[in-house]
Amino acid sequence: MNDTLKNIITSLGTSLIVSSVTFTLGLKSGKNQSDRQILRNKYRDISVHFSNLLDGINSTRPKKWADFKIIRNASRQESYPLMKEMRFDGQSIELKQKIVSTSEDLELRLMRYSDKYSKKLKIIQEYTISELENHCSNLIKHENYEICTTKDSNNKRYREYNYGIFIIGDELKNAIQDLKEDNIQGIRFTINIEYNKIQTLSIFKNTLDDILIEEFLDNIKKYSEANQNIIDLLQERENLIIETKNLIKDINKRVKEPITFIETIVGAITDIFKV
Repeated sequence: MNDTLKNIITSLGTSLIVSSVTFTLGLKSGKNQSDRQILRNKYRDISVHFSNLLDGINSTRPKKWADFKIIRNASRQESYPLMKEMRFDGQSIELKQKIVSTSEDLELRLMRYSDKYSKKLKIIQEYTISELENHCSNLIKHENYEICTTKDSNNKRYREYNYGIFIIGDELKNAIQDLKEDNIQGIRFTINIEYNKIQTLSIFKNTLDDILIEEFLDNIKKYSEANQNIIDLLQERENLIIETKNLIKDINKRVKEPITFIETIVGAITDIFKV
């Protein structure tokens, strides 16, 4: 075979390969374009989901399992936060699997944090009640899960919080500041103790025997700050906040560009070899 023929064959082969790549790339780009909006919407939903979880963990009321869709299977009911639901119904199959895996893992750890947080609130609740028993000789315990530091609680104005103010941020300072207002006589704590049952604990000004309400609340805060389990939980919380913020940034990049140019090229080349 002479050199001219070799060159012709080489040229034809090269042209065929280039044409195949160009054709496949065009088809791939067209398909990706049609898929782009669908993927963008899914990534946007995930971004909003984790933004809501972040708002929760930054507050005294992190999102709980009960806040999400409940799906009944053959033997029981289960809560399905977004990533778990997307895995269940197959919506996450076409998404970037590295992001899906990271999102599923983080979602689960955020929900487990919420479980641990709820248990810590119950510890603080029990400690608060035990301390009230030491400082309030007129403590009233009603049968309807209501505890109060005075019989005369009707028409007394109060601000309502949960026990998370002893754990998270400056919420306790805000509560104590509220008590300085003349028209606010007390503070009420609420907590879920059983399914669909809420216990309330109301502490009013000038109803404790030997301590001011502000000092009493500050002592509960000090107990919380010295509790090693709560210290560990707060460290976990800080790590989760950082991870969640970073994940939201990564997901938002996908909202802007659901399929990158490199992924389009790699997908086109892969499709050629599949053929």
